[in-house]
Amino acid sequence: MLLVVLAVTLAAACAKNTAAPAGGLSSVDDRQKITVTGLTDKDIEITVGELKKFPTVKKRAEATRANGESVKLAATGPLLENVLQEHGKSIKDYKVIRFTAKDGYSIVVPPDILNSRQIVLAYDIDGKRLADEDQPVRVVIPGERAMYWVRM
Repeated sequence: MLLVVLAVTLAAACAKNTAAPAGGLSSVDDRQKITVTGLTDKDIEITVGELKKFPTVKKRAEATRANGESVKLAATGPLLENVLQEHGKSIKDYKVIRFTAKDGYSIVVPPDILNSRQIVLAYDIDGKRLADEDQPVRVVIPGERAMYWVRM
């Protein structure tokens, strides 16, 4: 079974202390990185700045959290499919994809979702940069439960 792990991590060397504007939001540091495992023999690091060079989509999405709360948002960022294609791969090449956040939260996205949904690697939510605690990106899968919307 092929597996891609998107372990969203911040390298200490890429961390940047800046004052956040009012509202607790700051600009996503374009040097922050996500790590992609499983595309090649070696891990691939992609910066937020590199993600911003891909075609951008804006998708409205709604999901229900485990506590029953509904989440509605507009996610802006590249599609995971476009990022994979840059490396000669496609979502269709994998049976499952695992997303792992820097806090250790991890979830496998099963084949039925991979084959029927678009996956957005969002660096903006509702037209605003991600909150500090959600950076560097948030995975948003419109039409799926919030448990798949991995942040960090």
